[in-house]
Amino acid sequence: MPLKIDVRSIISAHFRTLVDDNTQRAGVSDWVTFLLLPLAAAGGLVGLGAYMSENILSTVVSAFSIFVGLLLNVIVLLFEIVRNTQQQPRKHRVVKQTLANVGFAIILSLLAILVALTTQITRWPFLKPYTSFATYFLACLFIATLLMIVKRLYNLFLDEASVQGSPPARPPDEWVPLDGGELVEHK
Repeated sequence: MPLKIDVRSIISAHFRTLVDDNTQRAGVSDWVTFLLLPLAAAGGLVGLGAYMSENILSTVVSAFSIFVGLLLNVIVLLFEIVRNTQQQPRKHRVVKQTLANVGFAIILSLLAILVALTTQITRWPFLKPYTSFATYFLACLFIATLLMIVKRLYNLFLDEASVQGSPPARPPDEWVPLDGGELVEHK
């Protein structure tokens, strides 16, 4: 593969983020979330005969095209955070991992578009179940990856907000009301 379009380093960097920090191994929940659930969902849809129609194809191509653009903008946001986290090794590592996840999601989006387009090859109709399965699998894997990215970005932005001098931004369930109804951080 020409070096300018070789994305294997992005893919391997993404898979390195799917490990437990303590054991340096992928946990069972990671295998379930990022492999078994997408496989089961894709298999279930194809098993029910939900092959890719022209309407579904149009929706898939449009959605993934939009996500590619949005994810490219996320990379710009991450670039700013990377520059500000040089002195914070743990946070810097999380930002780099999130960047790998975003890059992987972009690759998944492009691959899903290409595979979805192959579902409309009328010359070989026997391929439709396989290409539909592959498209559904990629879409489910993309959703799982996107949810992981959203969680990481949320945590990064909460941390960034607390660094900038504002009160610690915490999820509402970590704040408890006092007698007078005001909220204070639960310790």
